[in-house]
Amino acid sequence: MIKDLLKGSINHKHEDIEQKYLSKLPKEQQQPKIVIHQHLDEELKPLTMINQSVSQLNGVKGVYIREIFMLSNMFSWNTSNVFEIHEADSSGKRLDPNSQPILYAVAKLQECCTCDCSVMGTSQIAITTKLDDVSSNTPYLFLKEKNVCCGFNTCDIFINEKGNGTLIGNIKEGCRNALYVNSSYLNNLSFYLPLCQCQCNQSSYQVQDAENNKGILNLKLNCCDCNNPYTYEAGFPPKYDTDQNTLYLAAVIYLGYINYQSRQKSNNSSSSSRHK
Repeated sequence: MIKDLLKGSINHKHEDIEQKYLSKLPKEQQQPKIVIHQHLDEELKPLTMINQSVSQLNGVKGVYIREIFMLSNMFSWNTSNVFEIHEADSSGKRLDPNSQPILYAVAKLQECCTCDCSVMGTSQIAITTKLDDVSSNTPYLFLKEKNVCCGFNTCDIFINEKGNGTLIGNIKEGCRNALYVNSSYLNNLSFYLPLCQCQCNQSSYQVQDAENNKGILNLKLNCCDCNNPYTYEAGFPPKYDTDQNTLYLAAVIYLGYINYQSRQKSNNSSSSSRHK
């Protein structure tokens, strides 16, 4: 025991001598002091605490989204393009063919009108609980796209918090209809369209995040239904919670919106070439 005490005392003296020696050295030669930070990240506030309408997705395993076209504008948002969002199973198959939508999405189109890369237009997409002007003007979730004329567009995801928008994530577009979702609630969720597709009337996306959570997304073209030709079957990753499913839904709606915009531009181009 006495031997251990003497050894400890000698080590302590050596440490003191070493510290005195180091203190006399120029600063660039002194060893940096190692500081260990103990930091706990603040727990994310559940989105239902910000807006109760998020609870529409509680227990929902997937959504079936039907794109519909209206001949007359019901909204001050001035669009004929609306998405009906129905509850579905984990594969995105609609649970009941006669079901009523649990949510809607409607877009306000404001495209960039110039080819100047420094000028950006904006478009907004509202995800609402009802299909009327009141809900569309105060949606529980809304997307704000920044239209970049000379590059890929980006889109911010906001949740309505007592009339103010709280940013909860953003979406970046990539090549070939790819989307990348960034949020504190998700870990790098991406949507990617493979090159090889076996069916001409269906496109299946690869959906996965950095934690290897995989989802399902199929875009179907219904050739026999002229009024409602496009549908999206989205199955949420099994481990996702309601907040993560909300962001997943927002990304699918945005994908549907940019696909609609792309078709409109193609149709306009075809129309112009025929009239020349």
